[in-house]
Amino acid sequence: MRNLPFSIAIRQLNTSGAAKSFGSWISRLAAFGLVITVSLLIVVLSVMNGFERELKKTILSIVPHIQIVDKNGISDWENQLSKIKEFSDVVEVTPFNEVDGLVLRASNSQPIKLLGLSESLMPVGLQKVLDKNDLSVPKAKEILISKKVAERLKFEELDYIKFVTPDSLLKPIEVYSLQIAGIFESGSEIDQYLAISSLENVGIIYGIGEKVFGFRLHILDEFKARETASEIIQTLNPNLGYKDWMQTHGNLYQAIQLSKTLVILLMLMLVGIAIFNIVSMLMMSVLSRRKDIAVLQTLGFSQSQILKTFLLSGSMMGIFGIISGVLIGLLFCLMLPSVVSWIELIIRSEVLDTSVYPLDYIPVHINFGDILLVMGVSFGLCVIASVYPAFRASKILPSQELRYD
Repeated sequence: MRNLPFSIAIRQLNTSGAAKSFGSWISRLAAFGLVITVSLLIVVLSVMNGFERELKKTILSIVPHIQIVDKNGISDWENQLSKIKEFSDVVEVTPFNEVDGLVLRASNSQPIKLLGLSESLMPVGLQKVLDKNDLSVPKAKEILISKKVAERLKFEELDYIKFVTPDSLLKPIEVYSLQIAGIFESGSEIDQYLAISSLENVGIIYGIGEKVFGFRLHILDEFKARETASEIIQTLNPNLGYKDWMQTHGNLYQAIQLSKTLVILLMLMLVGIAIFNIVSMLMMSVLSRRKDIAVLQTLGFSQSQILKTFLLSGSMMGIFGIISGVLIGLLFCLMLPSVVSWIELIIRSEVLDTSVYPLDYIPVHINFGDILLVMGVSFGLCVIASVYPAFRASKILPSQELRYD
């Protein structure tokens, strides 16, 4: 009698023989709904975690956490570079020059940001991008452009481009002829606007000569960028300006966090609907088997054993649906990059365009902590949802159900 509630709960999950009835189809649908919603929740969480990870790993490895700038140029930049390196929070500091302008090609034009870097003091993130494309910092009067810009304006390597700088306090409008030394691709939104040249070349174009426009910094904790920047400026020169990554990409980070929260809430609502189906199935089982429950009570089944039987039945169905959903979700997460590539080949277009999205691929990052949380919450809801049908079953009175039999 001790293991009888468990045995009966197992039989309720068995769909063979006489169990092939309308009730069994309802139980199958309830379990199937839970499988689908849990698997979707795993996939969505993994994709959102992937975007969050790529923001930190890819985009923020290329985009500086802090930019300390002086529009008139910094003359003693080597000395100031050494002082910045003394701060314990600073992981990397590199000098840079920067100028906005237009690239012209016949009647077409493209606004770009021309970034000047030193080959001996390259940011690690951008160095990885160049290494990936077998490139190096170009020489004087040379430029590296992104694949997106090259495709849009139909440029090829070794072509000459016209780069037009706007009117400024330092220089009037000028047109420069630069040769394309290479074409790079980072797979992120910077491909829409970034071009790279040498530190000295961009300094001449900007009009500050051998000075530098500022410094690009990466720090240990990117969320302390504003405090670290203020501390550095107070030490170096209060007249310097700064810009942190939250000003340039903060909206992207907040959008990812908000989207993740909303999607989780939506998927949990779907999980709740699937669990409601389990409640409906258990209630139908209680109503259709009232006499069977009464017979069990006359044979010595206590109310607590009836309660335990239906709680076990709902919990076991939840366990089956949750485990199956997690396994299917994990499998789909592993297949998702290949599936997206296959879809892109069929439609001959990119699923994600960096002119709209921060990346041109769908990142997936499986966080097992999130998976355990999903499993725990889903199972808890299943157990809670099984309480009412189990309670109703335990209150059935054999004298009323069997008085006419």
